Amino acid sequence: MPRAHITPSGFKLGGWCHSQRGKRKVGELSTERIVALDALGFFWDPYREDFDKGLEELAGYIHAHGDARVPTVHTTPTGFKLGAWCSNRRQVRKVGKLSAERIAALDALGFVWDARQAGSDRAGARASAPGKEGQKTREIFWPRR
Repeated sequence: MPRAHITPSGFKLGGWCHSQRGKRKVGELSTERIVALDALGFFWDPYREDFDKGLEELAGYIHAHGDARVPTVHTTPTGFKLGAWCSNRRQVRKVGKLSAERIAALDALGFVWDARQAGSDRAGARASAPGKEGQKTREIFWPRR
């Protein structure tokens, strides 16, 4: 939930959730409150929720397209901006802030870490793919930048 989320009644729910996470982190949230929020399915780590959703959407993309070379502008049928999510994972890894656990999870799906290389590979494969009557096609799809 975005931190700026406000309910129809005007309650700043996103800020409240953020506050509960912060209080728990520093040991200021009571056990009773933690148990009650757990019972509601409260997400203590919203980044984990986003990562898990991204993995789920990436797996669906791979199933539909046969690879993990997601175009940067791709949005899934559910409205998830998978292309942007993939790009963000590459950037987070590049600056050394993506955990080994998350790198392994992405690697297990065949995640493409170098989007430029993947685009070049795809364009080359399409350029050399057999066309009509065994001839090579001239159609080349260059990666977007």
